[in-house]
Amino acid sequence: MKYVYREFKVIWKRFFDNFKIAFVGMDVKLDSVYREVESQRIKTNFVNIIPFSVFVIIFELSSGIFNIAAGDIWYCRVGTGVACLSFLLFNIAAYIFLERTLASGDATDKSKEYFTYLYWGVYVITASLINGFETISSGSISSFFLTVFSLTSFAMLEPKLIFIYYFVIAAEQTAVTIITKSSFDVLVFSLFTVAVGLFLSIFKYCTYMNRSIETKRFERISEIDPLTGLLNRRGMQRSVDGIWSYCKKHSIPITFAMLDIDYFKKYNDKYGHSQGDECIKMIAECIKQTFSRRTDITCRFGGEEFIIIVAGETEEKALEQLKSLKREIENLKIKSGCPEFNENITVSMGIHSVDIDSTTMFRDAVLGVDAQLYNAKGHGRNCISRKNEIIR
Repeated sequence: MKYVYREFKVIWKRFFDNFKIAFVGMDVKLDSVYREVESQRIKTNFVNIIPFSVFVIIFELSSGIFNIAAGDIWYCRVGTGVACLSFLLFNIAAYIFLERTLASGDATDKSKEYFTYLYWGVYVITASLINGFETISSGSISSFFLTVFSLTSFAMLEPKLIFIYYFVIAAEQTAVTIITKSSFDVLVFSLFTVAVGLFLSIFKYCTYMNRSIETKRFERISEIDPLTGLLNRRGMQRSVDGIWSYCKKHSIPITFAMLDIDYFKKYNDKYGHSQGDECIKMIAECIKQTFSRRTDITCRFGGEEFIIIVAGETEEKALEQLKSLKREIENLKIKSGCPEFNENITVSMGIHSVDIDSTTMFRDAVLGVDAQLYNAKGHGRNCISRKNEIIR
């Protein structure tokens, strides 16, 4: 039995991975843009539950008061009453949880995703029960249509979840139709409604993912320096925005390093701009190989200047990496444009660490590391400046 379950799980996962590749157009395991868009979709889904839960709370309270005042006996029956009351209390609890979670900012994407699954799963099951009690009591299927409409309009879930939720709705409606001995036409119309809702939900998911991915890819292109493949200033700012608040909240230090190619203008004048571009590309490749962690930010700041931002490491560790980078660049043995200074290309570096607090600004950190770089250049170049101390 375990073997059958494991094989079914593998086939199920493979089917929906292939579905995404076919309709969203990518290998979901490898595409970083997809992961970023998926993260945004999870956050949007999570936040969208708040207005929907408020709507449900108001709707359930007003419906209960109206039906009791009107003397509709079916609404007061035990099954429907318990289901509606449970659903009301669940939405109140969900609303309180969401507000507190968003205020604290502690929830991870995984926890948001699981809560979204839980919420819509409870919604589908409870709404199906309410619909079943309502149909058996009064023959009305208005709750069924409201369930399909809500799921289609407010939720933007992965196709595998959409299939499961709509299957539950279809199974409930089929069972109720059989129990109440309703006409076959009612069942066909209900299943047709489920099929339309399923199609619209999947269409909405695919449309959102495709458009968001296309937009994000254009943004990424505009944030990459075409010559080196490193981030440009715009890309650096976006990346820093992503880690700055996290490091501030958890008191994680950030180390900035700025690098400048010594006498690069003379190199361009002697060998030409085409050869100068090759020199920049080779040095950029050394930077990428030395600072290769996912959290490391490497940027071509302009011309022959580069910025490296390292979060979560001590200044001493970052300094050791800079020394290693300096040796790697010297080992390239690129002929210098200023042989009276040095036979091969060299670099000057500045390093500056900041402990982020409420008054620390990114601009101040850049100015700090820029001052260290110019201190290095003012002390003969081909060195590293740290707290105005020269390291060769």
